[in-house]
Amino acid sequence: MADSPNKKVRQFAIDNIGPSSGMRAVRKKVSSMQFFAAIPSPAGRKYRLIYDGGRLPDLPGKLVRSEGDPKHKDVSVNEAYNFSGYTYDFYKKLFDRNSLDNNGMSLLSTVHTRIGFNNAFWNGEQMAYGDGDGIVFGRFTRSLDVVGHE
Repeated sequence: MADSPNKKVRQFAIDNIGPSSGMRAVRKKVSSMQFFAAIPSPAGRKYRLIYDGGRLPDLPGKLVRSEGDPKHKDVSVNEAYNFSGYTYDFYKKLFDRNSLDNNGMSLLSTVHTRIGFNNAFWNGEQMAYGDGDGIVFGRFTRSLDVVGHE
């Protein structure tokens, strides 16, 4: 993408290189201390917290939906909430896993990560989803595969 003939695509690709490599470094460090980073869920059950990153680089952002809250007006918030719940339910039913760490870890997600961010990632503590550049990629929350992967 950094070699694309489309100037906007090239610029988004270049702009995303630094933040993506920085997030991978954080994930590597946090993975060595994963039990310190895990935020337990109340009562050790499925517990989703969805934040709006406001297209800023800092995570998690502003909390906009918690477990059991009604549907939000923002489609990305609802997709992250629903798809992370489906993923949790799948692993609970098929493998009897109570979250990633099997100790009731809360499921934290941030939507609207950075401006034009062409990625979704797990940083060792939470999931984060970009909205895409609107040219090559759209919002990353709209895919159950992406949310489940993260």
